[in-house]
Amino acid sequence: MLKLRAEQMAAFSSAASERHVQSVLTYVRDRYPDYVKTIPLDEALGRIRWGLQLAGKAGVTDSRAAALFTVLLFGAGPTFYVHPACKSRLKNPRLHPNERVQSLFAASEEIPWDEIRAARDESAWQTIAAAPQAR
Repeated sequence: MLKLRAEQMAAFSSAASERHVQSVLTYVRDRYPDYVKTIPLDEALGRIRWGLQLAGKAGVTDSRAAALFTVLLFGAGPTFYVHPACKSRLKNPRLHPNERVQSLFAASEEIPWDEIRAARDESAWQTIAAAPQAR
């Protein structure tokens, strides 16, 4: 019987995680090129890693939902999730965390995206980039 050591499992997990980071980067470059065209590659990758980790900490388990959350960080701003309209949806106990992310899109007319984008704090990216987990 095949047995995998913890180090081997971690290596497989890390490789899969990096593939997901790369796929999100490809998605953003293809669909939203303005979000990353002026950002150095290492910084874009760090932001994506951070976004996926943040989604994971919020209980998001679906790779697509995590990617959508990360795209929102780029499009609406790195702190969009603290705005009351987004926060209430992302904390909704009646929905699974994956569905909470989807609810942001389903209720997009109820969420003041222009207001959120206008209040975006680009300096938050510097804090994120300096964090060890973003590398």
